[in-house]
Amino acid sequence: MTSRANRPLHPMAACREALLTCNVFRTAATGERADVGRACEGVSGLPGNSGDISRFTLVSLDDRHLRRRAEFANDPELRRLFGFSIDGPRETLDSERRWFSARIAAGDVLLAIEVDGQYVGDIDVFFPRGGSSAEFTLVIGDARFRGVGIGTEVVQRVLQWLFVGEPQSLGTPPHPVSHVDVDTEPGRNPLAHRFWLKQGFEFDHMEDNLQWLRLTREAWLARRVHVAG
Repeated sequence: MTSRANRPLHPMAACREALLTCNVFRTAATGERADVGRACEGVSGLPGNSGDISRFTLVSLDDRHLRRRAEFANDPELRRLFGFSIDGPRETLDSERRWFSARIAAGDVLLAIEVDGQYVGDIDVFFPRGGSSAEFTLVIGDARFRGVGIGTEVVQRVLQWLFVGEPQSLGTPPHPVSHVDVDTEPGRNPLAHRFWLKQGFEFDHMEDNLQWLRLTREAWLARRVHVAG
């Protein structure tokens, strides 16, 4: 397992360390940590859509998204939510491009979340070397789409892609994935911890003050059959 200390800095993320580790993110400018659990909590419905959250699509993140991504990172409310100083270093298009280049070089799969063609956030899927696991970062940058359930839907769609290769429009995962790991700090960020439990993750082990949760392919498949039934 890759420790957080060995992971590259990420400029903005609402759910860090395993598609979704809704607990921490780091900025490219400062490397500081931040709570982000609230950004992953949600209920059904999108603004003006009366409960329908099926309109989002996942497309390859590219340069056309990065200027807006920097704006997300500099939003005062988002910075407050993440625990960053309002007066701290700002993200720029250049800093986002540096982050983007570093993640692509590391072999990450970067997917933009679009609703009716509008970029609202993204997900960074990270594949630790020499293993069969995946981790990821989920960012819901557009405030209108926080707390409406889209984070859960994105997570479940990416889990489906990692575990069974669907939807095929996302291509083929770089390697077979047997499990996804996320780390949480329940005492510091209970919202993030609850979010991951609701997604089916279960306790795996402790590492320092971090509680690592894991969702295996077998458990995910069994959960899907149960929900479908």
